[in-house]
Amino acid sequence: MALPLNLVLSYLVLFQILFCAIAADQSNDKLSLLSFKEGLQNPHVLNSWHPSTPHCDWLGVTCQLGRVTSLSLPSRSLRGTLSPSLFSLSSLSLLNLHDNQLSGEIPGELGRLPQLETLRLGSNSLAGKIPPEVRLLTSLRTLDLSGNALAGEVLESVGNLTRLEFLDLSNNFFSGSLPASLFTGARSLISVDISNNSFSGVI
Repeated sequence: MALPLNLVLSYLVLFQILFCAIAADQSNDKLSLLSFKEGLQNPHVLNSWHPSTPHCDWLGVTCQLGRVTSLSLPSRSLRGTLSPSLFSLSSLSLLNLHDNQLSGEIPGELGRLPQLETLRLGSNSLAGKIPPEVRLLTSLRTLDLSGNALAGEVLESVGNLTRLEFLDLSNNFFSGSLPASLFTGARSLISVDISNNSFSGVI
């Protein structure tokens, strides 16, 4: 039996709305990546990131259904800061910028990545403190901030990341006591490296 015309039209409108929303998200991902590239001091390192080519074909970029799910650019000599636009990639599950020459602070916009499972920013020149928005990364399993110039106390919220398995804060300038939640809240922790810092107090 044929469907009523008004029902068919409703389905077509719904399909068009969904298609436009997906296309807009894909376009936003591409713009976010280009903004990150433009903020680098040596953007030529990412020559394959050209506006005329599909962003899912770019170096280090992995997509699912046109959305960026992984950005992996370790050891690429990237110089510059972490553009807040990078954290508009709302489907991102892996961000690996390990072993580059990135500087400045970690933006609070980091908290916009609820699906992020792996964050590797080790071996850069990042400074400042761990942003409090890290508490919003409820899917995080790996957090590597080693080998930077990060300072201050480790936030209680880091220990409240219940899915966190691997934590590396070594070779920074962290100080103060370790939050108790690190040993009581982060129930999934397998490996913790906090060596070469200035922590005090009793574990």
